Amino acid sequence: MTSRKTPGLVAFDRLPIVDVSSLVRLGSPERTETVHALRRAASEVGFLYVTGHGIPETLVAELEEIAQAFFKLPEAVKLRYHIRH
Repeated sequence: MTSRKTPGLVAFDRLPIVDVSSLVRLGSPERTETVHALRRAASEVGFLYVTGHGIPETLVAELEEIAQAFFKLPEAVKLRYHIRH
């Protein structure tokens, strides 16, 4: 995946993938590394793919269907849900 350069974000060739399973394991030595990876992906790229979250695949699939339906809506309808509102 390639990206156009957006001010404040770095160019990237691949979608960052972060396994967050260490965040739910008490005393996990990887927790700090995971937090840093989340911060880097969110602040440098702007989005990421999260794995190890424990959410059932059926729920993830349902969310994907709903997201696809949302993005097929007219622009005026989608703008009602803009973050500034």
